[in-house]
Amino acid sequence: MSFDQFPNELYYQILSYLNEFDLIRSLYGVGRRINQLIHTYPLEIELKENIDDKSINYYFNKIFQLFHNNIYSLIFSNEIQLKRFNRTSSGHYIQLKYLTIKCTTINNDLCIILSKLNRITHFKIIFDNVSDDDSWNTNDDIQRLEKQLLSSIFHLPLLNTCHFIHPDFHYTIDHQSLPSKCRLKKLDVILQRNFHQSNVSLQKSLSTLEQLKIEVDWPYSSEEDSLIEFLKKCSSVQKLSFKSYKGHYNKNLLDDQIWQKLFQLSMPKLQNVELDIIVWVGSNFVIPDTSFQNAYYRQWNIVVDYDMPRREYAEGIHIYTLPFNSKSLFQTNLYGLKTMSLMTVLEIKFDSVRQLSIGINEDQPYTKLDRVFSNVTDLDIHGWIKSLDLLTIIGDIQRFIVLNRISCLTLNETCIDLLDELLMMTPKLICLKLLDIKALPHISQQLININELKLIFWKLSQWTDNCQVIFDFLQNLPSIEKFETNLDQSEDAFCINVQKIINRLINVNELIIRCEKYQTRIHTNILENKLIENQKELENCLTSSYPKINKFKFINDKLYIQIQN
Repeated sequence: MSFDQFPNELYYQILSYLNEFDLIRSLYGVGRRINQLIHTYPLEIELKENIDDKSINYYFNKIFQLFHNNIYSLIFSNEIQLKRFNRTSSGHYIQLKYLTIKCTTINNDLCIILSKLNRITHFKIIFDNVSDDDSWNTNDDIQRLEKQLLSSIFHLPLLNTCHFIHPDFHYTIDHQSLPSKCRLKKLDVILQRNFHQSNVSLQKSLSTLEQLKIEVDWPYSSEEDSLIEFLKKCSSVQKLSFKSYKGHYNKNLLDDQIWQKLFQLSMPKLQNVELDIIVWVGSNFVIPDTSFQNAYYRQWNIVVDYDMPRREYAEGIHIYTLPFNSKSLFQTNLYGLKTMSLMTVLEIKFDSVRQLSIGINEDQPYTKLDRVFSNVTDLDIHGWIKSLDLLTIIGDIQRFIVLNRISCLTLNETCIDLLDELLMMTPKLICLKLLDIKALPHISQQLININELKLIFWKLSQWTDNCQVIFDFLQNLPSIEKFETNLDQSEDAFCINVQKIINRLINVNELIIRCEKYQTRIHTNILENKLIENQKELENCLTSSYPKINKFKFINDKLYIQIQN
């Protein structure tokens, strides 16, 4: 049998071993039959964040122009790609069903692309590297675009699944954003406090949902009734995931009778429940020892941790289900924690936990917990260390986790004294997040053989006030080949600091600078002009002064630099 006589199915199997870029660039034009097959082959296109200019030009000038009807999945990794697509694309993309967009801010290009690609059934939008400043949520232009974007999304005629992944923006779902007829089956969203609209249109739209993943960030209890009313409208939900970390005195979230009534009467099709709720209550509040402990709740594996003091004026109560979501941060206490559960000790497993936050409070009585987080790789330690021996605390932490698996470690300033001991027990550590840098001069020796390091500061003022300490620290790490840190891009010394980092890390070949925009009190136009000025200055410097630099580019407020050593 000659090659031309192979059945199409065999050709498709061969083509599946190539990514879309290599497939078209290598095989298109080889022969008529190959060309015909490529024009019928479904394409999954992902434009990566650090894609080179030659490849991105090939995508836009050839693939998007000739094969737009083949594409059924499309991923944009930054605003530059999105803007160029809106500017140059003229195809109809009739097969496109899956669209993912990664960006840093809500902008008008998001609404434009949704008007072009209005046949998608699955949409995911991921906002990354966003400032924690609350002014992002209160800006009038941002709120207007947010409502416009939400309306554009929910009015997509074929939309079935929608994911909003954003650490700061909270979406307002009301009768203006939801159409009267909606096909939506799966929704993943963070909700704002003032979303509730008790009208028929909203109720009919939400009644189609089968899977709902919802995170609420409500600081006080005045909105808790609207939460229950919202969930009651989701009458067809089969799987519910509910998360809330910042509830202050939300008593309804702690009332097992309200939850049971909601599940049984308003969600009759419910089959799977995931809860992850932390509520802060006054010290005089006592949760009944029967909460979530009746026979009905056994099917959901609900656990209640209480007496979790993190603040002087409040105590935390954590309600969650097992197995725990591996993508979520699990919060626990090292001392004083009490637990209620219908499950026996042997049934309680925390193998799914990857991110663990441990609070230390020496004032609480020592309580041994029969739980082990055997697969944790990301560890956050905070609290107050006063008189307890450091080795004792480290030993107690080791009861929870396997320290030699930790790759990312976060410490606040009150726990920085633990750093020396922890570094000796975490050989796989590559990411270190610190609020206080006073320990840096003392830990260089422990990190001397590390190849990759992320040094992230919670407060950018640490750089401004202690830059020489940081530079001296980096100079003592000759083995580092990949380094990532964060700088305030609006600072006058931004360009100089980048240059000093390059000079100190003599063997680094990949450098990533998170260009934070922390000075949000500056007028937006002035701030943006300052950022552009710094960027141009840095580009001129890197181009003229560093011949070993292969390439560099700003993407999604990150500066990527590749260096030839």
